[in-house]
Amino acid sequence: MILLFQAMSRNAEVMVKLEEVRTTVFQRQYLQTRLSDIFLSIAKERPDSFYTKRFPKEKIESLVFFFDNGIDPDPHFSGVILGRLFVDEKNNLSLATWPLEKEIESEPLPWRKEILYPAVETIEPSFFGKTQKEKFSWETHWQKGEVTPPLMVRIELKTKEQKTSFAWFL
Repeated sequence: MILLFQAMSRNAEVMVKLEEVRTTVFQRQYLQTRLSDIFLSIAKERPDSFYTKRFPKEKIESLVFFFDNGIDPDPHFSGVILGRLFVDEKNNLSLATWPLEKEIESEPLPWRKEILYPAVETIEPSFFGKTQKEKFSWETHWQKGEVTPPLMVRIELKTKEQKTSFAWFL
């Protein structure tokens, strides 16, 4: 009986750890897939389609971009919309989106917030592309008004447990 109880106890512990690992892998996969979809649909025809900006009361710069959201059940969020990738007050990596239409009856403009990754201490983005200096290089921020969006985006997420890097081509 004692051996059977110990085996069942260990099995339960392994199952709990396995579930934690599954959750972490799923969160990483979701972040990678969601941002891949967004970054591949950046509205490059806009001169301000992609840039970084520090907002008041925030420690970390946000990524601001216009992207084609495709077809959405809410028509205001279909087509090209404004997106902002940032770390919120609860340390979640979040995506906020706004429609571009000015003629929406509700004030203020409706917006959506999607949590992409929880428990983020910091994000460190870097961008590879041709800047106004007319050379290709890695930059830690991308200015509004650059001639083109970067060719590649790399983000390093720091959590209490680890650092994780992601990269996307635009």
